[in-house]
Amino acid sequence: MTLNVQAQVVDIRDDTPKHQDRFLVDTNVWLYLYYNRFSTPGYSYQDYTYTPYIDKARSAMSSLFYCGLSLAEIAHVVEQKEWDADLPKLELKDYRHNYPAQRDKVVRKIKNIWNRVKITGISADISINKDTTQAALTRLPTQLLDGYDLFIVEAMNKAGVDKIITNDMDFVTVPDILVFTANEKATNVARSQSKLLVR
Repeated sequence: MTLNVQAQVVDIRDDTPKHQDRFLVDTNVWLYLYYNRFSTPGYSYQDYTYTPYIDKARSAMSSLFYCGLSLAEIAHVVEQKEWDADLPKLELKDYRHNYPAQRDKVVRKIKNIWNRVKITGISADISINKDTTQAALTRLPTQLLDGYDLFIVEAMNKAGVDKIITNDMDFVTVPDILVFTANEKATNVARSQSKLLVR
């Protein structure tokens, strides 16, 4: 895989968070922390790397931010994972509308995760309006992010945060930020392009 690394990349396995650090925590990290069904097969480091790093950041009294758009991603992932575990042979809409006990369970899990996110982090929300939409569209050709992540970068800018804790290697294509990750593909490519930072 070829990535044009524009960010500075920090391997969290070799880093200690500092009091002055201000991190936006990406959705995938919130899910590693607070949702037991979220992991990627073959990537076991995700389960034991991000939680200790967040714990160290909290101990150092680093500032941890979240974006409200993460709720949409969390809700989507939880519903998908619970559907896959409970009744995967059903259509998703059938699962959502006609199985109230399962729907209640999904809603409880989403609310529980989101409550924990709000307790842990500081809101770095943005309004999705004409200006933020245009800023996201301007990034689209050169920063290879999905739609949610385009707006997460805008939320970082608005909050004055230039550090993100994420397992998503797409963020390495964003200039002027520091990507804190344990994603080996991201760290290896960053190293090969002299973009791996040791603090």
